[in-house]
Amino acid sequence: MLGDGCDACQVPTLAVCGFDAEERVGPVESGFQAAPALAYAPDGTPHVAMVDGGIRDTQLLHFERVGDQWRQRTVDDVDLDYGVRIAVDAAGQPHILYRTTGDMLMLAVRTGNAWNSEVIGPVERTAYTGDLRIDADGSVRVVHASENGRLALSTRGADGWATEIISQLRDVREARWAPETEPPTVIFARDRAPRPIYATTQGDDGWVATLISADCGTSEGSFAVASAEGALVAVAFHTADADQLRLALPGADGWQIEDIDPVTQSISSPSVAIRADGRIEVFHPRIVPRAAGGSDIALLRSTRAIDGTWIHTTVDAGTESGRHPFAGIDGDGALRALWVRNADLILGRIDGDACGVDAQGR
Repeated sequence: MLGDGCDACQVPTLAVCGFDAEERVGPVESGFQAAPALAYAPDGTPHVAMVDGGIRDTQLLHFERVGDQWRQRTVDDVDLDYGVRIAVDAAGQPHILYRTTGDMLMLAVRTGNAWNSEVIGPVERTAYTGDLRIDADGSVRVVHASENGRLALSTRGADGWATEIISQLRDVREARWAPETEPPTVIFARDRAPRPIYATTQGDDGWVATLISADCGTSEGSFAVASAEGALVAVAFHTADADQLRLALPGADGWQIEDIDPVTQSISSPSVAIRADGRIEVFHPRIVPRAAGGSDIALLRSTRAIDGTWIHTTVDAGTESGRHPFAGIDGDGALRALWVRNADLILGRIDGDACGVDAQGR
């Protein structure tokens, strides 16, 4: 439960329109600190990674649905930071990117039934985990903040991990791949006033960075990235003062920024997904004031329709729901969201259009 309400919390009451189906993935001990990640294997099997537990008793967990049950395994149990990313290769083997509290970036790979962890290298102390990408040839590439705070690309080769600096900009805090984009594109944020966020794309002459916005929050997960067909890229991000959620889309004259209403106070990361017809889905938590004082947390879904209008619904009104959501599209084209509700990790599915809202926003 949060404290008394704030001005940013005073948002309109929205219709509660839940998921078509929900399933409990597993328990959560770390509460609001848990930041789970979701990926799908080529056969459609969902895989979830999460660091859970207390500050001095953390565990890296992997969840996999086997039949109609979720199987949980402990991957690592050293002192860990809560940020984590997961990807699955063409053979169906999950790869989990994580970091220790000793500022060491790690990669865990499952081969058969065994997990093996390897050290990628040191990272900047105040930066976050980064992101991984598995290319069509099986190459694993990781973007992250280097030990001196610059944007780095680490690639695993026959002789181990090799790291190169791909941007000389300092104070990089967070980096994300724009999934499956060609040429490869990375979105990254800096912790230097006015706290800008950039896109950098690999070209024939190296990596070229362009400014998306000069006003981005710096808490972990302050932005999220999605792409469709390797071309359309959408970036959802909080402003630095954490009172506005915005969407950035690439245009002919640079990145186009629009507000996602209603105004919401940032309490954790948003997540974004792009549907096959071009609709953009953003899941984000919102603070809901109680009439008697205090606040609850609900999970909000904001849909950008084909005509550019926004439709907002509350998809989970639990008392402590919606922190660190993770959105995606599964192999059947259904919209998925992974989030923490109270002490449970939940995976929800939306097959069509909740509340009778169609693609045009009617």
